[in-house]
Order: sequence, then C-alpha cells, then structure tokens
Amino acid sequence: PLLFYVLAAVAILALGVAAFPWSRTDAPTPMPTMRFTVEQPDSQRILPALGRRGLAISPDGSELAYLSAKPNLGTVVYRRRLADFAVIEVPGTESVSMPLYGPDGTLAVEEIDRALTIPAQDGRPERKLADEAGQATWGDGDLVVFRRGSSLWRTDSRGTKPVPLTTADSAVGGGHAWPHVLPGGKAVLFNI
Repeated sequence: PLLFYVLAAVAILALGVAAFPWSRTDAPTPMPTMRFTVEQPDSQRILPALGRRGLAISPDGSELAYLSAKPNLGTVVYRRRLADFAVIEVPGTESVSMPLYGPDGTLAVEEIDRALTIPAQDGRPERKLADEAGQATWGDGDLVVFRRGSSLWRTDSRGTKPVPLTTADSAVGGGHAWPHVLPGGKAVLFNI
C-alpha cells in the first residue's frame, strides 16, 4: 500500500507540472473603446458600393479611409487620422471601388477597372500590385490575396507576379470570394 501512495503522489505531481503551462492565462491588454464622428461636407457621403467595402480602418485603429462620390469625378477615397479633425482626399484615387489597409497601415485601393494599387503617399510613388484583382485583403507577412475570375490569387506589396492560391471547381459553379488573411498570415478565410 505504501508504494501505491508514493506512485499516486508522483503521478499527481507530474500531472501538475505538465499542466502548469496551460493553466497560465496571459490575457491580452483590452483596447480602449473609441467613439468619434466624421464631419463631412454636405456633398460627401460614405459609399458602400454594391459588393464592396466603402470603409476601411487601419490595423492600429488610428486612421480610417472611406469611399465618397465627388462631382464630375466619380468616387474618391478620403482618409482621416483619428487624432486630427481634418478629412483629406487621397490623390490619385479617382474611380476607386474599395479602400483597404496593409498590416503596416499603408493604404491600398481597388480601382473600378479592377487594378489593385497602392496610391502615392508619404513620399512614396504609386505602385500597382495586380491587374484583374477584386475583393482584396492584405495581411501579416505581406500576404495580399484577391479574387481573379472565380479563384483566389496571392501576391505581396512589392507587386510580385501573382500566383494562384485556390482553384474553384467550375463544374460546381460559383467560386471563391471575399478572402480575409487571418492573423499571422498563415491562413486565409474565404467564401465558397
């Protein structure tokens, strides 16, 4: 009986030591709640275009970009740093259908002609990432995923030649749509 109790105590101690790493709860620091108003001239409205996102928020939450109509030009992207009250038109974003942000806060736009572009900003020249690109997402690891045809393709912010990421089964119909790069850049969530 003594050996039984000794072995039981050793087993319980070993389980406790093994379970210790999983019992730690390093809770993430909660983000503060922000409330704000975007003051717009009467001629501006945030445009949620059909099948597109008309509003994008930077990954750190410090800035937003939105799509608005501008007389005689079509759509234009405006951005507002939340620490400022000024709303600024982003040059070179005429005829854009959707703004999006990269993980480092760089603004990119999907143009109506379906080109994915990083407009000139912060002293950097405009850079085209891909043609025939729709429903784009840009995540960690500089992974840019977009829809072309009925499949998903990937590239990066340098505009490396896009390569297929998924192949939709044309016999089934439909396709792969609305990708979202998950945190860490190792996986993509999308609709089928």
